[in-house]
Amino acid sequence: MIVLGLAGYAACMGNSGNSRVAGPRSPKNAMLAQKGIDLGKLLLKTLTSVESLRAAVDSWDDLWLRSEVKLPVARAETVAQWLDHFAPRCAFTGLLVEEDDRLVAALPLFSAAPWPFHIWRLPGNPWSPAGELLLDPESDVDRGFDTLIDALAQLPGLLLRFDAVVTDSLRWQALESALNRRKLSCADAKRFEIARVSIGDDWQEYLASRGGNHRRHMGKALRRARSRGLVELQICRPTNLDELERLLRQAFEIEDRCWKGREASSVLKSPGIFEFFLKQAALLSRENQCEVLFLNFDGQPIAFEYAWTAKQTYFSPKVGYDERYEDVTPGQLLRYLHYEQLHAGEEINEVDYIGPLSGATAKWATNTYTIGRLFIAPDRILSRLAISMYRHVWRRLKKLKSSLQVRKSASHYSQFLQGQAGEQRKDSSKEQRKQSDSPGEIVSV
Repeated sequence: MIVLGLAGYAACMGNSGNSRVAGPRSPKNAMLAQKGIDLGKLLLKTLTSVESLRAAVDSWDDLWLRSEVKLPVARAETVAQWLDHFAPRCAFTGLLVEEDDRLVAALPLFSAAPWPFHIWRLPGNPWSPAGELLLDPESDVDRGFDTLIDALAQLPGLLLRFDAVVTDSLRWQALESALNRRKLSCADAKRFEIARVSIGDDWQEYLASRGGNHRRHMGKALRRARSRGLVELQICRPTNLDELERLLRQAFEIEDRCWKGREASSVLKSPGIFEFFLKQAALLSRENQCEVLFLNFDGQPIAFEYAWTAKQTYFSPKVGYDERYEDVTPGQLLRYLHYEQLHAGEEINEVDYIGPLSGATAKWATNTYTIGRLFIAPDRILSRLAISMYRHVWRRLKKLKSSLQVRKSASHYSQFLQGQAGEQRKDSSKEQRKQSDSPGEIVSV
């Protein structure tokens, strides 16, 4: 691990200067400094290998606990595991900002392109998210991010590209404010919405807030399944590697029997991906942050969900079902039974689907958040030119290419909004006209 003041970091990248710690940058902090108020010392540390990231696990994970980031895979060991599997020969740098010997900001970056064409990214891909921008919200946010942005401006390479920016979060808004203060060129774009479910203590109240069609469908599916056999929800929290491997293989065999298996895009048909999830789940299980759920029909699993839990949030990165039982929508039945249990407990207060809003998740969602993409140009002419090209050329081409996907996503989002705004009034009037149907509207399991 290399420890540098900002000027020392710049010198390492080819600029001259004396090593120093960061001073006040924002007008507010400059005024406080002039009044003689001690703002504390900020120090930039640079991690240059995955091994140095693992060596910083204690301070990194302590920052994760203090941050607003809830994803457990943003902790040091799981970020390192992702890098080992998906980017073993890529350049890595981890930028850490310390205030009075305590970590207050961190950003892991990797690049698959050779120097001088590095495009720095956060660890993560369609298989699994990983790295995140970590920030202590109780720290001096402006000074911390000014320090971080000064380091980003001197990174070797062409661009920084962040594909999973939570646009309304404190950390990313603070980063964009720091970019504006530093006057670094950047460009952003909205990508998609992610659904969330707020978990309260009244299951029937939550269920009544869902669309009438969805409630009727779930009631019919549950009655149909129970008329044929025993339907049970099984929640597994594996404690050893052998048990974990058995459960994960059982889960992904269900996925492999559906269309993903036929198209060779399932976990078991993708070389090395089962081993990746097994190692990831083993790391999370050590912290009691991994669950595997099954919907069993007469003792046989017909749907599964591989899940993470942290900071009272339940994440759903992988779900699948046996298509032979498609008429009872096993994946949705699993969620129905599980959400009823979550409302009866106190451990989870939110479900996060992680992936783009879909018709299936919109039916359960109580709110959404936006994922965007952010490009940042280091402080050099070629990088600024690349940002300009993205704004004026590449963005237009992407809009043309993804127009059909945007329409589909907009349709799902419209469905979600309509379910929130109009379904309750519509259902209320229907229930008044059809009192005889009202017992079937809300299903009690």
